[in-house]
Parts: sequence; C-alpha cells; structure tokens
Amino acid sequence: MGNEVEFFLKQDEYDENGFGVGCAWVNDECVLCLFNKNTNEIIKIIPEKYQQTPICVYPFCGGLSEGLIMVSEMGEIELQYYHHMHGCAGLWGWLDLNMNVVIKPKYLYALNFCNGRAIVCKGEWSVKNENEKEEYWCENEQWGVIDCAEREIVPCRFDEINKIDETEEYYLVHEGGWENGTYAVYGVKEKAIVFALDFDFDMGYMFNQCFVIDDRIFVFNSHISGEEKDIIDAYDLMEKRWIVQGGELEGREFNGQTRSVIYKDGKEIIVF
Repeated sequence: MGNEVEFFLKQDEYDENGFGVGCAWVNDECVLCLFNKNTNEIIKIIPEKYQQTPICVYPFCGGLSEGLIMVSEMGEIELQYYHHMHGCAGLWGWLDLNMNVVIKPKYLYALNFCNGRAIVCKGEWSVKNENEKEEYWCENEQWGVIDCAEREIVPCRFDEINKIDETEEYYLVHEGGWENGTYAVYGVKEKAIVFALDFDFDMGYMFNQCFVIDDRIFVFNSHISGEEKDIIDAYDLMEKRWIVQGGELEGREFNGQTRSVIYKDGKEIIVF
C-alpha cells in the first residue's frame, strides 16, 4: 500500500520474507493486516469478517505461518471446554497471502501449521444463558491433524490430540470419551493406535512432557506439583513393552555434562 505506518506485531516473529500479521493504524482505525518489515508497509488488510481474529502466543494460533494466514470468522469464542485450549476457540480457517480462502473457516480449535501439518478440532457447540451472560459449550469434539490441502493425516475422531516431541510420525490422542476412554499413541504410517496408556497423563499441565528417544522409546514425564519430582513411564515400541512404569527421573554428571537418568528398582534404565 506504500505508506509508512506504525505496526504492532502480535507475534514476535516474521517469516523469511519479512512478512508478519498484526495491527496498524489506518485512517484512525486499528486494523489487522499483513505487513512487510523490510519495506515498512502494509501489503494487505485482512478482510473485514476476519478482523476480530485473536492471535495467541500459547498455544500458537492465528497470524502467519508457512505462507498461510490463520483467521477466525467468529473472532474468539469463549467455549467452556474443560482443558487448556478453552481460550482459543473460534471458527478457524486459512487464507493465502492474497487473502484467498485456502481452507474454509470451520474448525472450533486449531493450531497453526508446522511442517505442513496443523492440529484441528471439528465439533458442535450450544449456547446457554448463565447469569445474564451467553456461554458457549463445546460438545462432541473431534480432533485430528490436516495438511495444507486439508487431507486428514490423523482422522478427526479423537477426544483430544497432542504433538509428541522429537517425532512427526506419532501423536498422543485420547479416545473412547472422557468418562471411560484412555490416552494412546497413534501412528501416522500405521494409520492406527500403536499402543495404549494404562495410566492418566494430562498433557494440558505445562510441566508434563511426552517425547521420543532414538525413534523407539516413548517417555511420559509426569511432574508432581509441590514435590519437585518427576514420575516416568517409558514404552519400547520395537519390543512392544513398557520398560519403565512409575520410575523416577534424576540428573547426573556424565563427563562434565548433566544428563537425565531414569531409574527402576534402583537401576539405571535410560540415560539421555
């Protein structure tokens, strides 16, 4: 658009071309737009029906990622969802840099694209009036993973889904409903559950972790709040067995470096 503007980026990053999405003052109005920091100018103003798009740092949703602009057609919906995503509801979809719709806004929850994939949630909601305030309640969540062509990498049928660190071939899912269901690991290549957890594991708690060692050992780190203690469960996918259940995590010096050690029955099981 050619005019120098004062721009307020909502996410502290730009892409490799210097593009970012944030707010700028245009004709005394603060608008959401695509901005080029190299030329200090607005490239495009986000269409009016997406102007209320919330841009969240945690979890990462809204704004520009991998050449696509994540937008919400309904702004931010305060869905009364039980978990850590409750403040990031909307009617999410994606535009290209020319503001053409690439993926129609229809997902209740979504995270931005990373390595060509995005976690999304289909579902329904109802509206209740509580204390003279409208509250949206999420029902029948169907979580999965899509690619940029909206093909389902993981089918949208799970109660919840989370990325597992150090791998893109597996996801932690919850299936079977929250009352009687269980957490499990879904394999992208297998297109199926590869093993189920027989314990509760809340990925919504910020200190809990799930990651993979050597592409085969799945580690579930449950932090015990107030005790500064970490309980470890570890599954060997190749041998198809739990090698540690309810073990403890400690740090130890190895050649001048602090490494993490998982113990079971007083013995070192895994060092990483």
